[in-house]
Amino acid sequence: VRPGVRVLDVGAGTGIVSLTAAHLGARATALDHDAFSRAVILRAAELADVHVEVRDYDVAGDDPLPAADLTVFADVLYEPELARAAARRTAEALAAGSRVLVTDPGRFARAEYQRVLRDAGVDVAFDDVVVRVPGEAQPSRVGVWLAG
Repeated sequence: VRPGVRVLDVGAGTGIVSLTAAHLGARATALDHDAFSRAVILRAAELADVHVEVRDYDVAGDDPLPAADLTVFADVLYEPELARAAARRTAEALAAGSRVLVTDPGRFARAEYQRVLRDAGVDVAFDDVVVRVPGEAQPSRVGVWLAG
C-alpha cells in the first residue's frame, strides 16, 4: 500500500484496514451495510486527519464493487451466507484486475468461502501467521491469502 493506490475495505467494520491504508496515502474506500460502523469510520478518519470514502454497501447485494487496486476482506468469514457473498465478490474483484487480500482468524465459514471459489476455479490457500494483539495474553493465528 502506497500513495495513490486504490484500496477497497469490504465489510469494513471498524475501518482499521481503510484507515491504515489512508494513513499510508492510499485512496481508501470503506464499504459496510451497518450505519453505526460507517459513522465510526468517518469519525475515526476525522480524528486521524485522513480521508476515507465511506459507502453503504451490501456485499450480498447486486451493486458491483467499486474499482480498486487492492480489495481487502478482513475477518468476514464468520457465517456461510456471508462467506458465499465474499467469495462471489472475490471472484468479481479478481476478474476486474484487483489484487485480493483475505485475512481470517479461523472463522466457521472459511471452508465454505474456499469451496465456492474452488468451484469457480480459484485455488485458495491460506497461510497462517502468528499475530500478537495488544492486551491479549496469547498470540493468535490468522490465515492470510493474497491473490492476483
